[in-house]
Amino acid sequence: MKRMTERDEFGNTDIMGIDSADLQLNLNFDEFNKVTDALNRLAQYEDLKLMPEEIKSLLHDGGISIAMRNHNLSVQVAKMQGAILAAEYAVKCWDQGFGTPQAIPELKQALADLEGMKRSE
Repeated sequence: MKRMTERDEFGNTDIMGIDSADLQLNLNFDEFNKVTDALNRLAQYEDLKLMPEEIKSLLHDGGISIAMRNHNLSVQVAKMQGAILAAEYAVKCWDQGFGTPQAIPELKQALADLEGMKRSE
């Protein structure tokens, strides 16, 4: 895509081939600020040297990547919650003095689950 903007010696964005002084004379202050903001955004896109389709693709691919990371984190949180519940149950059984044979395997499994999650991080 051919560049439509250029920067002056102060870093301000101008439209190539248009005198910004002429543009400023035909706009009120608020309008000129809006045009300046729009030109600066266009210049930032042009600085990326990517076509709009490439930017859309990057955003799409980035969104998929974020969704996958969120899913993986959700799975890890669910496993950790399950391990915590199992540990709480085992401790409760232990404290109440009943179900001790059940509490020990539950506690060992909960600790193994938590240990496995630590290693996978």
